[in-house]
Amino acid sequence: MEAQFPKRANTFLSSHLTPVMFMFERKGLVEVTLDKSLQGIDKAIEDVIEAALGAEAEDFDQKEDDENPNNILLKVGFQCPDLPVATC
Repeated sequence: MEAQFPKRANTFLSSHLTPVMFMFERKGLVEVTLDKSLQGIDKAIEDVIEAALGAEAEDFDQKEDDENPNNILLKVGFQCPDLPVATC
């Protein structure tokens, strides 16, 4: 993404624009909370994981929810697709 500044603003501020997008990765994170008392909780966890795998998930984490110990927290990480970047 390129920012457009008036030339005199850059000169006045003695600034230079440098591209930095190469330093970042586009990652996505989906968090799913399931109640442990849910009947068929193991099947529900498997269904979430299968759906995530179908969407090309890269990473999974399953743990007890710190805020509510009666819940299970599933975190699923994704690599976001490269999309065209709009320039101003």
